[in-house]
Amino acid sequence: MFQSTLLKRTMTLVVLSLLASAILATIAFLVAGLSLGVDSDLIVKDLNILLLSTLMAACVMLVPAYAFVSRMVLPLQKINEVAMEYGKGNFNIRADESHKGEIGELGQSFNFLADKLSKSISDLTAERNQLQDIFDVISDGIVVVNRDSVPVTTNKAIHKLFERAEKNNMFTERLQLIPFDDVWSDFEDCIATGETKTRQIDTRDYAYQCTIIPKYDSTDNTKVIGATGFFRDIFEEQKNERFRQDYVANISHELRTPLQTLRGLIEPLSDGMVKKESDRQRYYQIILGETMRLSRLIDDMLELSKLQSRTLAFKTFPFNLNNLISNLELRFKPVMKEAGIKFSVQNNYGELPTVMGNPDRVEQILVILLDNAKKYTPAGKSITILTDYIETEKKVYISVADTGQGIHEYDIGHIFDRFFKADRARGKKGSGLGLSIAKELLTYMGETITVNSKYEEGSTFTFTLTKAEVPDVWD
Repeated sequence: MFQSTLLKRTMTLVVLSLLASAILATIAFLVAGLSLGVDSDLIVKDLNILLLSTLMAACVMLVPAYAFVSRMVLPLQKINEVAMEYGKGNFNIRADESHKGEIGELGQSFNFLADKLSKSISDLTAERNQLQDIFDVISDGIVVVNRDSVPVTTNKAIHKLFERAEKNNMFTERLQLIPFDDVWSDFEDCIATGETKTRQIDTRDYAYQCTIIPKYDSTDNTKVIGATGFFRDIFEEQKNERFRQDYVANISHELRTPLQTLRGLIEPLSDGMVKKESDRQRYYQIILGETMRLSRLIDDMLELSKLQSRTLAFKTFPFNLNNLISNLELRFKPVMKEAGIKFSVQNNYGELPTVMGNPDRVEQILVILLDNAKKYTPAGKSITILTDYIETEKKVYISVADTGQGIHEYDIGHIFDRFFKADRARGKKGSGLGLSIAKELLTYMGETITVNSKYEEGSTFTFTLTKAEVPDVWD
């Protein structure tokens, strides 16, 4: 198109120039002939010769003119095609710089422009991709809206952030993105007033922190053209904060009780109010017992803290579980008999295989479970250690089952929490840390513990140990 248009115009100009020259020459010839009184026939004959020669000259000039114009037009057409490709975003194509003169310089200029544009666009693309990666990696949800509160940019996190929230009345696309009408009202108020809006949404099942800031025009910092919303899931933070507060409250309660007892005993001793030696000895025994209780509580807290932070290390190796259980049976039989509780060991498999673990820690776990069962099992009831082995799983299952008071359904989910005590109103002794320590010890060894219970019928705590690959017991 570019070539044909330029060629037509150039050829038309050549023809018109020759015709104009012929007309001017004819007029001059006529004027000269008439002024000299030359015969009209001779003038007409000479005019015919002049017009014929002009026509022949025009035809002869058209050939070099066409060749000359074609030679100029073709490179320009190529440069035009290159410019069109640049307009489409293709900066890989280059113009021909081999031509001499202005056309070659024009090609060099186009190529220089293409190099600069290509580099600039490549740098901008890299920066955009980097920003997008950062944008998507951010755990907080981000939504950018225009002046009409229509979302124009979001990150990946926002699409998963509100999964726990209720999905009611989501008739619009923006409510499918953020399912809270109040938040979208904050977007509109922020755009209208230019003020930052903050909101916290709290329910039993989820909690979110919302912050919306205005977005200003780059050329006019007083003109609001949209807003950016930042959304963070704070449910776990609030849960942890509540847990921390409960933990501190529980520690304070557990420490205060023995300390108050100690104070109540030491003060009368210090004031000389206890006269009898037998009373003083009784006071001393109570003080010693409360001191030991306080020491155990602190030791348990330190041990649990080390277990959870993985700073308490112990080795695991193959050991004989049968001997360990037999020793515990001999140790606890007189204790259970004194409490009026029937105690027995029941092996559903027979001789148990060698297991991996730490025998001292496994014994500690069993003692915790037996002590816990004894506290909640009244006289006349029973406590049983049950063992079994499942070959397909390579797992030994050890259970401590009692027929005591059992655990309420609403308590069973918290039974392994720190300081949790089922049925606190009955005043059972203990720190509430034993089951937490047992679970952490088993987790450290790569094992699990579960509980099944029916209120007023009893509870069964079951944990696993893995069969050792090497059957030999290590010393």
